Amino acid sequence: MHPRIQYLSLIVATLLFSLISPLLPTTEYISPVVPEAQTFEDRKAEADRLLKEGIEQYRKGSFGEALETSQQVLLIHKEIGAPPSGSLLNNLGEVYYNLSQYDKALDYLQQALAIRKEVGDHSGEGTTLNNLGAIYHNLSQYDKALDYLQQALAIRKQVGDRSGEGTTLSNLGLVYYNLRQYDKALDYLQQALAIRKQVGDRSGEAATLNHLGLVYHRLGQYEKALEYYQQALAIRKEVGDRSGEATTLNNLGYLLKAQNQPQLAIIFLQQSVGVYESIRKDIQGLSQQQQQSYTDTVESTYRCLADLLIKQDRIIEAQRVLDLLKVQESDNYLR
Repeated sequence: MHPRIQYLSLIVATLLFSLISPLLPTTEYISPVVPEAQTFEDRKAEADRLLKEGIEQYRKGSFGEALETSQQVLLIHKEIGAPPSGSLLNNLGEVYYNLSQYDKALDYLQQALAIRKEVGDHSGEGTTLNNLGAIYHNLSQYDKALDYLQQALAIRKQVGDRSGEGTTLSNLGLVYYNLRQYDKALDYLQQALAIRKQVGDRSGEAATLNHLGLVYHRLGQYEKALEYYQQALAIRKEVGDRSGEATTLNNLGYLLKAQNQPQLAIIFLQQSVGVYESIRKDIQGLSQQQQQSYTDTVESTYRCLADLLIKQDRIIEAQRVLDLLKVQESDNYLR
């Protein structure tokens, strides 16, 4: 098959696969009624159950639910006079990280790190160091990010945490990608991908595939980028990672935009916005500040979509996209 035809076939296959999901969410989440336990042991068991539930909600990108559940656990610990665990504080830090509340995330993670060091939880210490590195990466403080990630990697190797090792290697690859050291980025990411496949970490495998797509996209190797994004999207749909799915759909949109294929780019960006809207719906119970922080992290997708629609003279559609952000300056943007 001619390379050009093969490449277009890959785009079509990815597009058809991505269209399996609806553009906008259609279901309501109803919080389960949890009966109040009576004894200390019952309350502690309930806290442990909710902690696991919160972690699972976080992994699926249900950040509002994860935050509410984790706060319930924190409240139970206060009621029974038990100090919060490093795992709980770490989970709260991860949720606030994904809501772009970095000050709160750093506060909880530093508390978690202190507790995990105190109790000798080396595996947990590696996890929290990794998460601190991820935050400093997002803050573009790359030296700090590398410092925390290298500490995390050393501990994870020492304790034999192969899954965690894969996570940290992938994060190191992402830092070097942003530092434009692409050879190092690819080296770390390929190491991470091999480990994540070996240990069966499907969600992590998808994240690394997505990162590899970013590197090849930046290098102008669009066919490789498309292949990695397609693999990442398939897995993220499979495991129910909504946040990751939206990210990869966004990346596919930007890739097609770079190749001057605006119509296809619009389709993928519309789907990305649809998933982001489902997440924003999930966090409507949070404070306006928390909702706005999350919106700030994803608004570039909305604006890129609106810009492409405007260039296609689809002004009304562009206005609707911007209205989703509830941004007052949208009229100025359209002038």
